[in-house]
Amino acid sequence: MSELFSRPDTDRFLQKRRNEMLSEINSEQVKSVDYFDNKYKVKMLRLRNEKPEVKKQDQFFVYSIPFEGEPELFYYTPPTYEYSTIKGQTEISNGEVLLKYPKNISVDIDSLFKADLHELKDCIKAIAPSVERFNSSISSEVLNIIGKLSQKDCEDQNYLEKLKLGLNQEDI
Repeated sequence: MSELFSRPDTDRFLQKRRNEMLSEINSEQVKSVDYFDNKYKVKMLRLRNEKPEVKKQDQFFVYSIPFEGEPELFYYTPPTYEYSTIKGQTEISNGEVLLKYPKNISVDIDSLFKADLHELKDCIKAIAPSVERFNSSISSEVLNIIGKLSQKDCEDQNYLEKLKLGLNQEDI
């Protein structure tokens, strides 16, 4: 279990994804832009239901909030944040954000949860521009690299033809 939005910023996660894509482009046969777009596009986080389910679990009240999107994004700090102020213990499990609060604390748990939910939404909103920028750059970046690879292949082929032309028949 790791705290939400506690790792270095989201841009590092996106850079890692970009590096994986670039590595695949350079090491594989050229695939379609759609292939890379589908494989590397980051699905943005979206909370599915604002009315969470609340359960008692051991010594905790657990609020369960279903979500869609890339779960790993929950662990990276939004670019404009230094840290998250979520107070509850957090966990990501089976497409849900779990916020846990001890039963025996002396503060209003419902108010604490509402503040945490607000912070959760703000963090998701703060991540969105970086994710959108990354996703919109995939196609152009792939086309650019494929173009450079194709140009290099043509240059290599032209060089090879020149080498062949430079050989005399008796050299062969």
